Amino acid sequence: MEFFIVNDQSLINLKECFIKSKQICEPRLELKTYTQVQQELNEFMTLVQLQRSQKLRLRIPLNLLVRGASGCGKTALLETWLKDQQCNVFRINSLQIVQPLPGDSEVQIRKIFQAAISFEKHFKSKGATVIFLEDLHLWYTDFGKNSKTIPSSLGELFLQIGQLFKMGQEIMCLATTSSSEKFDKFETEITMNPFVKADERIQAIAQLFSESIPSKNLSSSLLELTAKQARGYTIADFKLLADNVAFSLLAKSQKSLDYGFHLQLKPVALTNSDVTAYKPTESFDTIGGINHLKKILNASILAGLKHVDAFSRLGLQLPKGILLYGPPGCAKTTIAKSLANEANMTFIATSGAEVYSPYIGCAEKFIAKLFDAARKNAPCMIFLDEIDTLVGRRSISSSSTGSSDVQMRILSTLLTEMDGIVSANTDSYILVVAATNRPDMIDEALMRPGRFDKLLHVPVPDCDTRNLIFQLYSKRMPFSSDLSLESLASRTGNFSGADICNLCNEAAMRAFQRNLCSTEIQTEDFEYVLSETKSSLTQQQIDWYYQFESKYFQR
Repeated sequence: MEFFIVNDQSLINLKECFIKSKQICEPRLELKTYTQVQQELNEFMTLVQLQRSQKLRLRIPLNLLVRGASGCGKTALLETWLKDQQCNVFRINSLQIVQPLPGDSEVQIRKIFQAAISFEKHFKSKGATVIFLEDLHLWYTDFGKNSKTIPSSLGELFLQIGQLFKMGQEIMCLATTSSSEKFDKFETEITMNPFVKADERIQAIAQLFSESIPSKNLSSSLLELTAKQARGYTIADFKLLADNVAFSLLAKSQKSLDYGFHLQLKPVALTNSDVTAYKPTESFDTIGGINHLKKILNASILAGLKHVDAFSRLGLQLPKGILLYGPPGCAKTTIAKSLANEANMTFIATSGAEVYSPYIGCAEKFIAKLFDAARKNAPCMIFLDEIDTLVGRRSISSSSTGSSDVQMRILSTLLTEMDGIVSANTDSYILVVAATNRPDMIDEALMRPGRFDKLLHVPVPDCDTRNLIFQLYSKRMPFSSDLSLESLASRTGNFSGADICNLCNEAAMRAFQRNLCSTEIQTEDFEYVLSETKSSLTQQQIDWYYQFESKYFQR
């Protein structure tokens, strides 16, 4: 037996080295969306290998950022791809960086980069050396986001990445993020788009359900219904949905799937987002009258979505935007929700109170988030309530006040986003609907075709429309049989839909106060409320909208 001393001067020559690798247990999903990302990854790896073999005269930074929604499968896909490429991976996640003492995070980052550099120098591996940075957005703190400085750990990371290039190290830095933040050190980006097309969602649902519930075969009709209702779902959402359904079948001893099982889960992308997206329940049947508006919307939107071939054959395109203007309380918001429901579109609503922020640039970022969420949940409707408070006419708001500057920046962002809407098919269709009481305050750039293609006046209900509205309320409220709805309609001139709703509620409250045991709303209850109630609108206000309509469309 021979003994020897190892010190700093010793030189050890390793003939073979075995490195423990992490086995990938994630299921391989052969999906079209993943195939496209894999092709882009393979193209980048070809560039990495050429640069490692010194066949390229021009050196470029080997930094790649993969961007996608939380739960879309970024990490699972990259782990599988790195294993297939036989890469040597040095992994850094946000948990490794969080250290109790100041400066420890930076030391940890330097150690990992030094280990990667040492490995690349001493071990001649065929596979590329990769530093894998998970969830780069989690490295940001709130302080880092709201100020011009960045966290020290992220600064150290960017410094080390820059040093790799300066030192001539052919080490690839691969990072993932679900944020829209811009990271300057990553010149190349690959975006993992959500399942926009229904056939992609059907493929993902069928594959995941076959793994979770092998004995249950989903019918084609049930698959199509689920895919239709599961817009915005990521692969993690589908996996969780399949597991929940499998557990439900086991717990309830069911032999068949319920058609409402897709409603058991809310998409992670919507849960973690600042933007609220949902499916409205209102329909055109819940709105009394305005038949002319319903016909216009049916012909321009619903017909185009249902008869795609006929529209394309005639060269017709679905409108990008619709502006609803009219007096307050005339169901503009309800019309937008009903249209989204009839067209089976996801509904995203916002107003000035949600958009404005004390921080410079946050309002523009929120508008960008709206359209980004709409693209992920397409077909989708973006509803801008009281758009006159968001953007103003530039000739009017051209002063140097802070509020007008914000409005101009929001207007510029909105115009850019609307011009960027490209709906190649109905699955990716985005419709912007805005409502306003002051159409004269809207900038001309928004009012032209190509942005708000249709300007629709939502008038005050006429006598016949008011009668229909009272009939709708009679189905949900216990009106007495001797109550004349025609008489109520004739006596409520200039009443808006909101005024009629308030009238019915006040009459019901009067009946309750008159007799706690009353089961019907009597004529005397309406007579009492009418004697103390008047319309919230004047004839002058109503005429103004008709004058605007005639002036605008005669130009």
